[in-house]
Amino acid sequence: MYNTTIFELAMNACSYKLDHIFLKKRSVCKIYGKVPIAKRVTIDGERKTIVRWKQLRWNDAGQCFSMYSSKRQRKYDLPLRSIEEQQKMTKQ
Repeated sequence: MYNTTIFELAMNACSYKLDHIFLKKRSVCKIYGKVPIAKRVTIDGERKTIVRWKQLRWNDAGQCFSMYSSKRQRKYDLPLRSIEEQQKMTKQ
């Protein structure tokens, strides 16, 4: 369906980290990666924002799921269609 370059561009556009790509006949089967989540915590009486990295996985259509279950994480889906259209526009 989509190749690795489109997935890599989409992950960079969303500022996600890419850990592992699983291929199947030159197309992407699934991807493991991490998403930054800002969290407000109190350290020594001061409120600070720290960044935690949540591990997730994406299927071949760019839909995001929890790492070890089939729970869908819709807000972390990848914009593969728009990245592909953007590449087509720059080639013309």
